[in-house]
Amino acid sequence: MNDIVNDEYRLAVAPPSLPKGWRRFPISDARILYAGTREAAELVTGLIRSNTATASTLAGKLSYIGEHYAVIAYYRQTIIAAVDHVRSFPIFWKDINNTDEVVVSPDAHSLSQATKPVAFDPTALIELAMSGFVSGNNTLIPKIAQLEAGEVKLWTGSGRIETALSYKHWPQKYQTFPPETTHERMTLSVDQAFDRTMNKADGKPILVPLSGGLDSRIVLAKLVEKGYGPLRAFSYGPRWNADAAIARKVASRLGVPWTYVVTSGQRARTLLGSQLLLDYWNFADGLCAIPNHQDFLPLVTLLETGAISTDTLIVNGQTGDFITGGHIPFAFTHTKNVTNTGLIEAIVTKHYSLWQHLMTSRNLSTIEARLYDQLGLDSNLPTLSAETAAAIFELWEYRERQAKYVVNGQRIYDFLGLGWSLPLWDREFVSMCRDIPLKQKVNQLFYKNWLTEWDYRGVFSNISSQATAWPNLVSKAISPLAIGLRLALGRYNRDRLFRYLYYFDRFGDQYKVFGFRTFAKHAQNLRNPTSLYAKAWLEYRGVELNSLISK
Repeated sequence: MNDIVNDEYRLAVAPPSLPKGWRRFPISDARILYAGTREAAELVTGLIRSNTATASTLAGKLSYIGEHYAVIAYYRQTIIAAVDHVRSFPIFWKDINNTDEVVVSPDAHSLSQATKPVAFDPTALIELAMSGFVSGNNTLIPKIAQLEAGEVKLWTGSGRIETALSYKHWPQKYQTFPPETTHERMTLSVDQAFDRTMNKADGKPILVPLSGGLDSRIVLAKLVEKGYGPLRAFSYGPRWNADAAIARKVASRLGVPWTYVVTSGQRARTLLGSQLLLDYWNFADGLCAIPNHQDFLPLVTLLETGAISTDTLIVNGQTGDFITGGHIPFAFTHTKNVTNTGLIEAIVTKHYSLWQHLMTSRNLSTIEARLYDQLGLDSNLPTLSAETAAAIFELWEYRERQAKYVVNGQRIYDFLGLGWSLPLWDREFVSMCRDIPLKQKVNQLFYKNWLTEWDYRGVFSNISSQATAWPNLVSKAISPLAIGLRLALGRYNRDRLFRYLYYFDRFGDQYKVFGFRTFAKHAQNLRNPTSLYAKAWLEYRGVELNSLISK
């Protein structure tokens, strides 16, 4: 089954057919697989041939690569595996009998099939159902692990294992740089990121998924400012949704051709249970995350209609809002200290609420215990400075939800045979934003000020970024209706009634996949469309959502 096996040392790597997006590096005396930039494979090749490869040496060298990559190398008695600063391409490994046999692969399912069937880990299963992903190096299968963001691992036939990090999202210089210096660094890092994106595109068509927010707007504006030629944008969602209306204005101001992709309710409902979706799930879940579906169907539509070709490079705005401070709890900046309990509650509230009925005391205790363990919080020091709490909060979200769910959305493009680039996840930009002073970072204050000052062609000052859940006229009509219903029914009953309207909001196309009847049945319990996708994916894997309710 395995492409490379060494009977003496019992080390193995890679299934015979590589997942989409992966390549074999042409070298005669070693077997090297890589995804993303070829530079990482070349660097690893040089080190293993010089017999100077250690995990720490590799991590130090890889830390200078700004683009996205993953690499697996097998050379003589050693296996090396490394993922970039945000785990853009996942790698999984299995240690069958401690260190007697190690198998490494970009495909978690191939490792699962190589062993006897085992039950899912109950803690990992609860975690995935509540958040959409499994944290740490865990997967749903107890014997299968994953590399975390920035991780480098090295195994030898003698049983030695080395681990190092090429990147850790921990602020190094909070409150060090003066504003003018930080502004210069922001400009430089953004320009370098987009230069790398254009070099990767190399004249091929670039397609930008354009929403009403700031992040996709900066992507399109920078590409126009830098003069990239074959450039288009597209939006999707319910007809006349506010996001698309804003996106159309931005594209028009920048002079970029813009397409609005309409998906009918019937077409959306045929996706659920289709072989296309099941194939995507098997490709993208890694046995550790609910696959991201955000622009899956619109891109399928564009490919099927011939509106785009497979040589297109997708450049999205993931995920500038997090990187620039949009997710830091606002309360952390209005206090000197934060308790361990307060930090854990902030993480749980934001990330573990896909289903309200799963938030039982027992399930929450299970999640909290895992968080305390992973974060290494000291019960003897129950209070943290606000800056430390904010840094831990960002570090956790960075390596967990962002790396394992948000960035894992790039699997859509790999699955469909499309190239991609993530300029706002460029290593230089990420590390620069990491160190912005906390008070300037929270609520994206510095980032928004920088955008306002740059304001290319007025797209950040003259076009609103406040997208409403419904079209503007509908939103204006709903406001007095909400007040009236509150007076007549009370806040609780009013809010319950309004939850049914979510089916028709800006995420309506995602809800259409499941139909109104299914949505209405769960409307009071779910958080967003990911909730329903999680339920459907779990059922596909033989797990009933209600079986995870634990008092």
